[in-house]
Amino acid sequence: MDDLANAISAAIGGVVSTFVLYPIEIVKNNLQTSTGDASFIETARSISKTSGLSGFYAGIRGSCSSAALEKLIYYYIYSFLSRRIGASSGGN
Repeated sequence: MDDLANAISAAIGGVVSTFVLYPIEIVKNNLQTSTGDASFIETARSISKTSGLSGFYAGIRGSCSSAALEKLIYYYIYSFLSRRIGASSGGN
């Protein structure tokens, strides 16, 4: 049960970090695909003006889903294997 609890905690952490950092990624992506010389702040203002707050979170559902699934699988396998390997080597 500890393996699953660790995996669920990691999945929740992945969703929270994606939610917090997603607006920065949106602005960065807009900067990378633009042809002008706009600054980070100017680009953020432009997104806010044209799309509002929802513009910073467009497409977040897929990113949160993939982050949660990735962390869940990774940490479940990691916890399971580290416990198995630790038990087979005498806990050292």
